[in-house]
Amino acid sequence: MMKDRLFKIMVVAVRLPLCLPLRFPLCLPLRFPLCLPLRLSLCLPLCLPPCPSVCAQDVPVPSVGRVVRHTDVPSTWVPSRPVDVWLPPTYDGKTPHDVLIMHDGQMLFDASGTWNGTEWRVDEVLSDLIAQGHVRPTLVVGVWNRPGFRHVEYTPQKPIDNLEGPVRTGVLSMRRPDGEPLFPDGMVESDAYLKFLVTELLPFVRSHYVTDKEAGHNYLTGSSMGGLISLYGWMEYPEIFEGAACLSTHWPVGFDAKTTQAQLLLEYLRKSVPEPARRRLYMDTGDQELDAWYLPSQSQADSIFMDAGYSPKQYRSRVAAGHRHNEVDWAKRLPEAFLFLMGTGVEPVKGTGVEPVKGTGVEPVKGTGVEPVKGTGVEPVNGKGEGNSVKPAKPKN
Repeated sequence: MMKDRLFKIMVVAVRLPLCLPLRFPLCLPLRFPLCLPLRLSLCLPLCLPPCPSVCAQDVPVPSVGRVVRHTDVPSTWVPSRPVDVWLPPTYDGKTPHDVLIMHDGQMLFDASGTWNGTEWRVDEVLSDLIAQGHVRPTLVVGVWNRPGFRHVEYTPQKPIDNLEGPVRTGVLSMRRPDGEPLFPDGMVESDAYLKFLVTELLPFVRSHYVTDKEAGHNYLTGSSMGGLISLYGWMEYPEIFEGAACLSTHWPVGFDAKTTQAQLLLEYLRKSVPEPARRRLYMDTGDQELDAWYLPSQSQADSIFMDAGYSPKQYRSRVAAGHRHNEVDWAKRLPEAFLFLMGTGVEPVKGTGVEPVKGTGVEPVKGTGVEPVKGTGVEPVNGKGEGNSVKPAKPKN
């Protein structure tokens, strides 16, 4: 009799945790602390796919609209991570909305829960633009990054896969200033990340929300490494993403001003730039700290798009004088980025706080249709194109 009872207890102790994570995948350690020592130790290796250690962070509380968190987006391509969907006040469950996918999703809506106490203010900026008719009704899908694997998922893969020998080894062995490897497994996995976005996340969003499913109503936006993966996704899936906004695109990939990796990316861009028809791309950079390194590469990228026949209505590049590598300055540039990507053609009303960046310190080069960076008066230090005397802080790029 005692053996039977013990057997039943063991069965319950093993079976119950196996099903609980499906219902409470992230909050279980907090809500059921008493079962942590035994039950979670048994079920974690079997039930929970890898996820960020901060994934139990509270759901963001935006100033405008509301955020719905999804922890159950199935994927065969990438480990699980939180996905926060921001719904503007216009979302009523009936009117189709465009879809804007943004990387580094934990940094978008609520500064109280971010690692540095700042945010992109996406909800404030986009809700104002939508309310005044300047931008089409749009919901935002904030995809969290994987701590320690951000470069793995955000570095364009095809340029790296084409490398061989010591050059490839050198790129994949790069480290952060604190000594941690940028590519812990010695691999780049951005192709898998993009397949997750296109073949799994987008269908998931469309099945849960009322969205405009026609081509030309999906966009990508990110900064720094998020700018690189936005550019890469826009190029690799032109039939899915009409537009992308790449703020402070981190061309060097690593944490120095050397241009080896940047030139690899630019060569890929030169060979693979999509046809300009029905395409929109917004790019910008500051000129302080880490952003000072980007100016030569951004200038080359501008030339590539001009040579490919992109018009001012299809490609825009800006230099933000005095702007640094952080969320506060990226938020200041969001209005123009969103207007360019998703604008309705209705001009913003002056004094409303949603005007384009022009006149705020972010100026294009006069007399050019595509507004390249070169010649804006914010050239790299010593004019050598390397920013070799810039001593940036340690931003989270």
